[in-house]
Amino acid sequence: MAMDPMYRKDLVNRVSRMNSKERQHRELDKASGWDWIERQERTKREKERLRSSGRSTSSTLRDPALQKLSMENAVFDPSRTKEIEDRLSNPGIAADTLRFDRHHTNNVSPTGLPLRLADLEAHPTALEFAMKRENLPSTKSRKEILHLLKTNQVVLITGEPGSGKTTQIPQYILDDWIYQKRTNPDDCKSNVSIICTQPRRISAISVAERVASERMETVGDTVGWKIRHESALDPSKCRLLFCTTGLMVQRMRSDQELKGVTHLIVDEVHERSLEVDVLLIYIKELIQKRKDVKVLLMSATVNAEIFTKYFDNCASVHIPGLHHPVEIQYVEDIAKDPDWTDAELAPVLMASSGKGTASRDVQEFMKFTTQLVKSSSTMPRKLSERLAAVGDPKTTSAMIVALTSFLHRMHPMEGEMPGAILVFLPGWDSIQRAKRAFLRHAPETAFDIRVLHSRVPNEEQRRAFERPASGRRKVVLSTNIAETSVTIEDVVFVIDSGLQNSLGYEVRSNLPSLQPDWISQANARQRTGRAGRTGPGKCFRLYSKHQFDTFEEYGLPEIMRSPLENVLLNILSDVDSKSCSEFLANALSPPKPSAIAASLNMLRRIGAVQPGVEQLTPLGWRLSQLPIEPKLGKMILHGCILGCGNSVLTLASCLGVGRDVWNPGQATTSQERHRLLLAGKEQNSDHLLLLNLVREWNSMKPTTENIAFFALKYGVQLSVLRKIGQLRLQLKSYVGLCGMADSLRPDLCSEDSNDELIQAIAAGCLFPSIARADVEESHRGGHCRGPIVSRKEMQVALSGSCVARGSPKPFDQHWLAYSDKVKIEDRVYLCGVAPANPQALVVFSDRLYFASHANPRFLVRQNHPLENSVLQVDDWLSFLVLSEDEARLIGKLRRLYRRVSDEAFRQGLTDHVKEAIPLVREQLVPFLCDRKPYSVDSRKPSLVIQGRKRCAAGTAARKVDLDLEEEILEIEPEQATEKESFRTVWG
Repeated sequence: MAMDPMYRKDLVNRVSRMNSKERQHRELDKASGWDWIERQERTKREKERLRSSGRSTSSTLRDPALQKLSMENAVFDPSRTKEIEDRLSNPGIAADTLRFDRHHTNNVSPTGLPLRLADLEAHPTALEFAMKRENLPSTKSRKEILHLLKTNQVVLITGEPGSGKTTQIPQYILDDWIYQKRTNPDDCKSNVSIICTQPRRISAISVAERVASERMETVGDTVGWKIRHESALDPSKCRLLFCTTGLMVQRMRSDQELKGVTHLIVDEVHERSLEVDVLLIYIKELIQKRKDVKVLLMSATVNAEIFTKYFDNCASVHIPGLHHPVEIQYVEDIAKDPDWTDAELAPVLMASSGKGTASRDVQEFMKFTTQLVKSSSTMPRKLSERLAAVGDPKTTSAMIVALTSFLHRMHPMEGEMPGAILVFLPGWDSIQRAKRAFLRHAPETAFDIRVLHSRVPNEEQRRAFERPASGRRKVVLSTNIAETSVTIEDVVFVIDSGLQNSLGYEVRSNLPSLQPDWISQANARQRTGRAGRTGPGKCFRLYSKHQFDTFEEYGLPEIMRSPLENVLLNILSDVDSKSCSEFLANALSPPKPSAIAASLNMLRRIGAVQPGVEQLTPLGWRLSQLPIEPKLGKMILHGCILGCGNSVLTLASCLGVGRDVWNPGQATTSQERHRLLLAGKEQNSDHLLLLNLVREWNSMKPTTENIAFFALKYGVQLSVLRKIGQLRLQLKSYVGLCGMADSLRPDLCSEDSNDELIQAIAAGCLFPSIARADVEESHRGGHCRGPIVSRKEMQVALSGSCVARGSPKPFDQHWLAYSDKVKIEDRVYLCGVAPANPQALVVFSDRLYFASHANPRFLVRQNHPLENSVLQVDDWLSFLVLSEDEARLIGKLRRLYRRVSDEAFRQGLTDHVKEAIPLVREQLVPFLCDRKPYSVDSRKPSLVIQGRKRCAAGTAARKVDLDLEEEILEIEPEQATEKESFRTVWG
């Protein structure tokens, strides 16, 4: 069959557009300073790889040399030419090459005909992709999937890793629509809009790029992707969009009927992330409102029955995997190899101890593995348990390096198993530890180390999918991101540490925790499957068979072990919202009522939810519109009102990104010194450090030399600085949606350089994330390592990213505000720490009371001139004041500001609000910024910081709510503990 002239013209036009797009991208890359040369080098290496494997990039497909075409999954068989031509004639495969002009998707002429094999010469890689798609297990289920979609609204698709469900099923839907559009234009008048959610950013990007490549297209046209702060799509052309699950949840909040979307695909639902479970609630409501929308749930073959039951026994189909055999070896199997134990493991373990001799854990490991080698094939249970107990991080890293070197020696690159090694590790620290171990002990030319982690820039993450240089073996160090979300096709060996960083949440203490924990059996099976993606593989589990048998079958859903503040804000912001408990009762695994109550209480404490009822305050309504943690959103909004919106917006963006701004590992002495200079004189403020860092970055001339010097000077990750800029732009647009865009005008930001005010707003809005430092005892050995406690007298430590850890000077305040608190193993660490003055805590806290005490002897020293009057913020924070009149003056100032701010949150910056704001600033800003001690003066409100070892205030004679100006019930006498208190007078 000769090629249709109209189709040939269309094909030439498409190839020409692709070349034009490449030229445009090249110019864009040059203009933006990106290294596009690296892309060209990768393309060159790929072409060389194709040539070396017997593939041609220029000859026609009828050339005899191409009849020996070799591919990763199949070998071209000349006898199958007719079969392939026939298969290319069916809608699914023909659509690979029946790409119509995407500029005219609404006016398609059905003149394109199925191509013959020879017609693919216009684009040589088309045959390779077509045959790869043909060999995937999902191809056999294509007709069944499309049929189920036409006859059902919700379909569950389960498939093992490598079955092709993620990359192929969205294309089946799109290809079917293209085919119907061409062959039956009268019956197919509507457009198609497919959204496929992915659990992680790298997944959305890599899958979109893969799909676009298979379709001989440029990412951003018919196929696009969208993640937070970044996207590659043209809304007028995009028919298939890959995005993160979190972005999909945000869209459904504002568009619960998903107008214009015809198909919604939720991938990796088995991971049970918080976003997935919330999205499923919205989807359950969506299918009641729209009967025309089609929903596909895609899951690995783990516990899929719960999803079918959740959607009323919806239709389902299973896609089998490639079924390449994978040999599993546990730690006891590894130890039985004398060559492995003697030749590889011992030297590396001894070197990792740093003293030339094995550490205690290493000696134990060697002792029991030696016993194991000498023992019979049946291992005693006790011995297995002792083997499983060896979990020292250094030991694990050394074992990984030793095993990798062993595999490389036993299976050379020119042998039968030349593929890559995928190593599963719990988190960033363990990845960096393993990377350093490779640099110390592995041959430099043997391995090409790649990293897959959310902290790694997108461009660097892409390197994990590329093939290494000839003769070198690729080793990919990854977290559980590589379990199911992405596929690295050349992986043959998997090393499974058996660990993952598990996010937990202690409801009673409102304390998130990040703990290395054993994976589930389902996780272990997913990791093993990565080794059998393209052929037979091996999986080495660094834990015993006995330990595996003790693993939980499935992991605990994230919704049951995470704080719920953002979820509750979203629920309460809906006009027709149910109660939070009622909404979350519809979840696949409803969270505990105590967790919901704790999150509601936290929202009330920051002023987002009204007391006693589940209704948002004006502040809460605005916080629900901001895509950032509520405390940081509160910081932005108050900064806009008080005249420093631009600077506070920058600071909130920095705190939203977190510790990732700094390069991993210990900073050099020079870098610590430069960071301290940015942190403010004698203040040790992480907030000032981040703010001044971005200020210097923005004011710098962006030459290559300046950028490199800046990164080296402070030890920062430039990619994260760019993310901060992107987040700031996004937040700025949302501030405009809140009706406060005018507050960011330069003429209304008169306080943008007032660092004292910025720090006060940040500290006050982070309440109740407050800790207490003992200034007199906090510096021992020249560093800030003294007692720092948070609520309930819990002793905490500063994280490694805090500038105060390397400071020779103490904090200049008793109270510290922190942006994040996390429990790692047995210690609690504070991040984003800065001094907090009492005025800020008094102004921005949720409630404020005045209490006079009949027995003040536990509050002040003997003969202290101040009266026994206390400003009480909560059961932990209280401050002495001169008198009740002083307390009422502070309460009046607080109420005045709250009325103006509530009006701004409710109506935006109306003319009335703009007139009131300068008057409020005139009174409030000096109060917030005055940090110096002064003599007692009745004309000024004054505070005495009351820091206590125990919250014992004696007997309260009376208590006044300063927000309502009315007395409340007397407090019962409390048994006090007589301990010396420390205090400083501030104005």
